[in-house]
Amino acid sequence: MGRKPIAKKRSRNEVKREKWINECIVHFEKTGIRNITMDDVAQLLNISKATIYNHFKSKDEMVQTAVAMLLNRIRKYEEYLTDQSIPFIKRYYMAMKYYAEQLTSVSPRLVRDVRETYPEMWDYVEMFRNQFSFVIGKYYEEGIAKGYFKDFDVNVMVGTDRWFLDALLTTTYLKDNNLTLDKAFDEYFKIKFDGIIHTVIADCKM
Repeated sequence: MGRKPIAKKRSRNEVKREKWINECIVHFEKTGIRNITMDDVAQLLNISKATIYNHFKSKDEMVQTAVAMLLNRIRKYEEYLTDQSIPFIKRYYMAMKYYAEQLTSVSPRLVRDVRETYPEMWDYVEMFRNQFSFVIGKYYEEGIAKGYFKDFDVNVMVGTDRWFLDALLTTTYLKDNNLTLDKAFDEYFKIKFDGIIHTVIADCKM
């Protein structure tokens, strides 16, 4: 897929690489990645293809780097979920709200192109999703053990989180239901936690 890698010594100027990939991500969000060429990328970045190949061996590497950067942005949800200085229930609210905001900033077109055109990279996305299931599952287990939550099937609860996040990736979910992201998340949070917490949390947003 794309141009074959050229065997050569490449620069590892991470500042330039990150800057270029961030610019590419903005473009990928609009056009997808299925039909984009290195000529398109060179024109977008206003640099020569030779310069690009001095930093990236192929379009595939650029796409892989872009996907990794997007996932790393989303991965910061873990910082909220594990921050012991934040009240326990609020940790979930902040982590999931951040995850949802980052997720909905990614265009469905880009997600579809990665899934259909770069299956090996989609495997990486699935690994990320599975790691989310593990991390959020541990949070629920901790909540049950410490008495914040009633006893429930953790796998089912994790599944509802994944369903909600997957729904946000669809092009028309929020529009079809006349919802803003804030409204959708706040309603989801309220319905979910009203059923599992032992005590009423007056305001988790603070």
